[in-house]
Amino acid sequence: MTGAVTFLDEYRASRNSGTPAESGVAVLREWLTLRADAVLEDLRTHDPEFALPGLAFITSYDDVLEVLSRSDVFSVAPYGEAMTRINRGPSFLLGMDDGPEYRRQLERLGSAFRREDEGRVRERAAVHATETLTAAAAGGRLDLVGGFGRLVPSLVIGDYFGVPGPDPASLARWARAIFTDAFVNLLGVPLLSRRAMRASLEFRAYLDELIADTRADRAGGVICDHVLGRMLERQEGGDAQSADTWIRDNLLWCVAGVIDNVNAAVCRVIDRWLDDAELLEATTAAAREHDMARLQSFVFETLRFHTPTPVVIRRSVRAHTLGEGRRKTRIIPADTTVFVGLGTAMMDPSAVDSPRAFRLDRPDEHYLHFGAGVHHCLGRQTAVALVTEMAAALLRMPHLRRAEGFDGRLRSVGPFPTTFILELRPL
Repeated sequence: MTGAVTFLDEYRASRNSGTPAESGVAVLREWLTLRADAVLEDLRTHDPEFALPGLAFITSYDDVLEVLSRSDVFSVAPYGEAMTRINRGPSFLLGMDDGPEYRRQLERLGSAFRREDEGRVRERAAVHATETLTAAAAGGRLDLVGGFGRLVPSLVIGDYFGVPGPDPASLARWARAIFTDAFVNLLGVPLLSRRAMRASLEFRAYLDELIADTRADRAGGVICDHVLGRMLERQEGGDAQSADTWIRDNLLWCVAGVIDNVNAAVCRVIDRWLDDAELLEATTAAAREHDMARLQSFVFETLRFHTPTPVVIRRSVRAHTLGEGRRKTRIIPADTTVFVGLGTAMMDPSAVDSPRAFRLDRPDEHYLHFGAGVHHCLGRQTAVALVTEMAAALLRMPHLRRAEGFDGRLRSVGPFPTTFILELRPL
């Protein structure tokens, strides 16, 4: 009996079959779009020097950290180009290289998303999660993806960001299309780009109207204590750079980055815990004791085995010798698109002790779910609060279990969970 076909199996078969060289690139394109995590893990384990003209794949922990820390060499231009296209204008922070303008934009956005908001996000996440689960429990079944994992973040975004969307489903649909093109469509599949452009047109028109309505509410004395309200307050205070277009474009990308990442994380941790009786018992105890710090440790370690963001992209602005001072070096030529394996780096035995073991005593720096360096994920605080509170609400439900048969298996298309049916009873 043979094992599952890997990326390298299929890639080498395509190159050895006498078909044109482009067939190997086609295999790479398909795998990176659907299973980027498997590609980078396969390369780290079996062919760490794998490269193609203009493409490099970074898979070891030390090399990944070096690339992410050297923003002077490894640019985020690939994201900037996608964001500028989708925005039809300026890029978002994650697509801007470090420098004075990046720092100014970071400070401006940070004035709207505040550290002290964590408690508020947790409270709203807990309320929406509990209400959603209580309603679902009356029928005994829940689609964790459509009925919870994407719904609850959309509802919290309405409260905290001040962006409820025409309805949660429209908000989630826009976010999926835009996020896919910017962060998942690694090699530029045209269909995914067209979907993102249509979603962007609709979302931007909605945001333009929402900004005008919120400004009118504020002028009428309505208290708008949310991210959009704070952005308008700064604008009204004389910050000429906080124009309506800046507010719109930043809200678009902040929303797009939250919903599907949170959904994927919640689905994956619950899927893993339901398969392990000891983990399920330990996480349920933490949730019922409201020990959120301990539950967060379980979340981080569980996601180390299947992180929602397995790869990020950079582009080298000049040639660079990777690994100087370490055992192996590697030259990355100028103008190379660099695929940086966050997921596989967290499983690298040269840096991570017993990576296949489940342990809660790992140092924080071994968790790369949110990247590292200047361009670490800006939404970390919001995402962690959402995922832990949503997982806790699920674990507190009596008799939580998978539905029977195929319905009870987590199914995905590419990085996105699509269906996962659970059974539960009312509190």
